[in-house]
Amino acid sequence: VEQASQALSTCRDAVAASPGVAQRHHLAMGLARAASSTRTMLGDALAAAGRREMALELWVRSAEELRATLEAQHAALPLPWDGRVAGLLELAGLYSRLGRPGDTRPCLAEALEDMKA
Repeated sequence: VEQASQALSTCRDAVAASPGVAQRHHLAMGLARAASSTRTMLGDALAAAGRREMALELWVRSAEELRATLEAQHAALPLPWDGRVAGLLELAGLYSRLGRPGDTRPCLAEALEDMKA
């Protein structure tokens, strides 16, 4: 877990240390999506091992990163696309793990709207 967290921090620091790279740049968003997915998987593993408190911390950070990335992607390209739908479903799953149905439902509704478009 420590090595994975260190790798995630390195990715985050690389983006932060490059002020010339906009947060909406596809490489920055790709790193953020990868970090979010990695945190989600680590959280799932910790929850399965009975370390729910640590898992919750990772899921919260993952949800925050993923939400910010999805918003940046949508601002850069406000069109429905499969990657956005997948991200919204992933975010809904995170909110479900966190016991936040009030946040889960809007993600699912947004994903459905994008699929209909």
